Amino acid sequence: MLPHWPYYRDSTGAHNSDEIIASSILLNDKALYLSYLKYTNRVIEQIVDEIAGKDPGAIMIIMSDHGFRYYKNASAFEPFNFDNICAVRLPEINHASYKVQWSAVNIFRYIFNTVYNQDIPYLPDSTIVLSY
Repeated sequence: MLPHWPYYRDSTGAHNSDEIIASSILLNDKALYLSYLKYTNRVIEQIVDEIAGKDPGAIMIIMSDHGFRYYKNASAFEPFNFDNICAVRLPEINHASYKVQWSAVNIFRYIFNTVYNQDIPYLPDSTIVLSY
């Protein structure tokens, strides 16, 4: 669930108070989110380092389902509304065929095709804007 609400910890890893954790109104608190994101980055880095230390050839994918949704931008199409976490580690793979503009929809297809010599067709990319 990192860095998803509820924001259990601050950037140093200290536990937030029960009031902060339980408060649904703080879901859109950008400062709390960014603090938890800093903590999350350290946790992810530790996990990646541990896996890579045990298996240097391991394929790793770190992805989020969405970015922070409460920037209160003037437009629903502001770039910050789509800032997902997506990091892929493919050791010793030629990435010449990867297209930077792809969204997460084709990540697994790309990995299966590139690493495991599959021929899975790529899906068209599109964006859906949720308004609430």
